[in-house]
Amino acid sequence: MSPLPQGTLLLGIIFALIVLWISLKNYEGYFVEKKLFLSLIGGFVVGFLIILLEISTIGAGIFFIILFPAVEQFAKMIVTNLRTFQGKKDTPLYGLVIGLGFGAIYMPLYTIMTGTAIGSEQTMLFIALFFGVGIILFHGATGCIIGYGVASHDGSKIWKMLIITILLSLPITTLEFGLSFLWGKHESSALILSLKGVELLYGVLLYWYVTTKILPSVLPRRRRREVGL
Repeated sequence: MSPLPQGTLLLGIIFALIVLWISLKNYEGYFVEKKLFLSLIGGFVVGFLIILLEISTIGAGIFFIILFPAVEQFAKMIVTNLRTFQGKKDTPLYGLVIGLGFGAIYMPLYTIMTGTAIGSEQTMLFIALFFGVGIILFHGATGCIIGYGVASHDGSKIWKMLIITILLSLPITTLEFGLSFLWGKHESSALILSLKGVELLYGVLLYWYVTTKILPSVLPRRRRREVGL
C-alpha cells in the first residue's frame, strides 16, 4: 500500500476549524480569543499524546472498550479543569474547543496508524477518514460536557460529567473494537462503511444535542432568546 499523503493529517484540523467557526457564530463577545486559541492548541497536544499512548497499547484487547475512553476523557478533563477555566460560565465553550482540537488530531492519526498497521487498502482509509469526522464531533461534544461540569463550583459535578462522557464513549469504542477484526478484509467493506456511518451519525446527533442544550448556558438568557437557543 502506498503511503497516504501527509496532507491527510490536515483534514481533521481543517474540519475542526470549520465546525468551530460555525458553532461560535452566536457567541461573539462571550469568549476570550486568546483562551480560545490556547484551548485549541491544548486539544491538539493532548490528542497527539493520547494517540501515541493508545497506539503503544493497541494490544489491550477487549480492555480497549473501557480503558481508552477513560484515558481520553480524563485527559480532556485535566486540561479543561485548569485554574483559568474553573467556575467560569464560558468554560463549556472552551471545553468544546479543547474537544474539537483533541478529535482533530486524534481521529486522522488513529485511522491512518491502525489502518496502515493491518494493511488496509488506501481507498478504504480515505473513506474511513471521511466518516471519522463523527469522532471529531463526538470529542467536541464530550469536551463541552466536561466543561459544563468544570464551570460549576461543585467538584462532584465534574466527576459526574466525566463519568457521563466515558459512558457516552462506549458505543464508539465497541464499534472500533469490532472494526479491528474487519479491516483489511475486502469482503467486509460494506460492513465497515455501515459501522463508520453509525459512528458518524452518533457524533452528529451528540454534537447537535450538546450545542443546542448545554453550550447555550454560556449566554445570558436574553441573548439565548435573540438567537433562538
